[in-house]
Amino acid sequence: MSLLHQRRIAQGPARRIPRRLSRWLLSLLIVFGTPLYFAEELSSSAYTASSPRSVLARLYEKPSPLRWPSAHRGAQASGPENSVDAVRGAAQAGIPLIEVDLRRNADGTLFLYHDRRLDGSKVTGPSQLLGRPAESLDDRELRLLRYAGGVPSHLATYAEALDAVAPYHTTLQLDVKGEPRAVIDQAVFIAREKGQAHQIVVQCQRLSTLAYVREKFPDIAVLARAHSVADVRQAYRKLPDIIQIDEAWISPGMVQEIHAAGSKILVKSLDTMDTVEHWQRLFDAGIDIVLTDKAMQMVRHLRAPPRLNGVP
Repeated sequence: MSLLHQRRIAQGPARRIPRRLSRWLLSLLIVFGTPLYFAEELSSSAYTASSPRSVLARLYEKPSPLRWPSAHRGAQASGPENSVDAVRGAAQAGIPLIEVDLRRNADGTLFLYHDRRLDGSKVTGPSQLLGRPAESLDDRELRLLRYAGGVPSHLATYAEALDAVAPYHTTLQLDVKGEPRAVIDQAVFIAREKGQAHQIVVQCQRLSTLAYVREKFPDIAVLARAHSVADVRQAYRKLPDIIQIDEAWISPGMVQEIHAAGSKILVKSLDTMDTVEHWQRLFDAGIDIVLTDKAMQMVRHLRAPPRLNGVP
């Protein structure tokens, strides 16, 4: 037996061990690494979960377009709209913005619910509660309501939503219904008490609300909803982190103008327009954030490798 052959026999077990180890590590990467990839792409290694502005810092760190999804009322593939399951599912997927609807009930508890009145197609509970204004509920009544479709969980409170996103690089985009200032104050106070002021963005439908939040809470991120081109230019003065515009206003000049003013751009893509092709057109036009009901599908689209000349 040659010396070279003897060496190969001796090296065989030692060589097989690293190979097996490599395969094992590769399997772990495939199983666990894919869900983490998108979250890592959206959070810089320079910003950890304990950083004061972990996700929001990326608004300024990464050049436009960001190509970010905003999960409309949470990831609805994970649970009913505005539920803790929908919020947690979006957070676990690494979605950087999770849009939720915020109201306050008769006992002063902040909770997540979109419609002004309790809709029997969305919630179940005692018949005397259905059809009532959502904000007329007290805490006991709020706990009696469940999501429709046999989902056992109760309507989510704001505090529960904050707890759901606390371990993740993600942010609650707060659509405060009616925008009462006392509710905005309370939402900011609770987030600060929990050490999560960096995990909320206050969405402002009115320029007066934008001015109020910017003045009173200069450390809190804000999203300005512009209802006209004139609104966009007035919003500049308050330096919003994000400006939501209508798709009809998109032009190279408008996109450049907003980015030059230091804001990122959000456009909604809902209902029949909520398609991969539509998202791609918006991102290609320089839009940074797309509000979607199909956040998990958008994550998969953004993770997919690019195609070359139409060939997968």
